[in-house]
Amino acid sequence: MPIKYNLTRYDILANKIHKIIVKRAPDQESDPEDDEDLKTIAILIASFSSAHAWQTHKSIVGRETLNKPEIKDEHREAEAERWRQVSSYDIEELAKENISDNIFNEWLFFNVEKEKQQAYKSAWNKLKAEIADGLDINVNEQ
Repeated sequence: MPIKYNLTRYDILANKIHKIIVKRAPDQESDPEDDEDLKTIAILIASFSSAHAWQTHKSIVGRETLNKPEIKDEHREAEAERWRQVSSYDIEELAKENISDNIFNEWLFFNVEKEKQQAYKSAWNKLKAEIADGLDINVNEQ
């Protein structure tokens, strides 16, 4: 009897992120540009998730300024290591928060170096498209 799994788009995105963390075998094809995009998406998730960046999350929810040293520190930590710990729950939380582009742009202006801002904007748009519809996907395994 086949085993049936219900996966959300959040699960699939989290799985893609975790695949770039694991060392790839030499025979596996990998596009470094796609990997870099996924890493940037993971950094954004870690930068906004309450589990990884409590001060940032609190400031967004409370409509406070995003120009604080604590928020800059949380972003640096997300870039360094926390992006590796992103889970589907973090992605789901971000989808439910529905962060506006204005809030994102304010955060981007204060916390990301100018050279990286275009990559972050691109990743933000891809992330929004990816999490816009968190419907279940059925997967059958034999």
